[in-house]
Amino acid sequence: MDFVSTTDIISSSERLEGSDEFFGRFPDAWSSARSQVWKFELQQHYNEPDSESWQIAMEGDLKAAIGKIPASRAVDLPLYNDLCKRRVEFARCRPIVFPRSKYIDWELNVYDYNSQHGERIYCFNFETLSIFVSDFLHHDFMIFDSRLAFIHDYSAEGDIMGGWMVSDPDSIKNLLALFSFAKANSQHFSFFLNQ
Repeated sequence: MDFVSTTDIISSSERLEGSDEFFGRFPDAWSSARSQVWKFELQQHYNEPDSESWQIAMEGDLKAAIGKIPASRAVDLPLYNDLCKRRVEFARCRPIVFPRSKYIDWELNVYDYNSQHGERIYCFNFETLSIFVSDFLHHDFMIFDSRLAFIHDYSAEGDIMGGWMVSDPDSIKNLLALFSFAKANSQHFSFFLNQ
């Protein structure tokens, strides 16, 4: 299959400015998901200042940060419970650049927590797919079934600036192909957790 880059896909998609307008569209997408939600993450650092666990990890105390993960992620439990109840698969995939950032060291432990609540998470060494990523995967994105997707717009510093809403069937098909190829070349996140 010929892949289409996320940059090409956003050129014909609806722009949503700012985090409120962008993330404000997500509740309806989550509640109407019927079978699967797929999330691709690209960046090696995101700013999460509302998370005490993240703040502690960025200060360099990973052990203490891990202890705070359940409290910082409690807000997500109703969503995980709802997805499990409705039997909606939630899968995530991401590249990991070595040496790992402090954020990734922390995030892998967050993934450990998330996986206990039904999320399936896969990672791959960036170097193994560097050409594929450089050519096609320029943004984070989420796909809800095969009817709706969101492509995120993050600053280089890891702040969300908005994004694009994608409803064109061909564009969503292209995003599904990108995710499927990345996931097929990934391993369970736990392979990377203790590296």
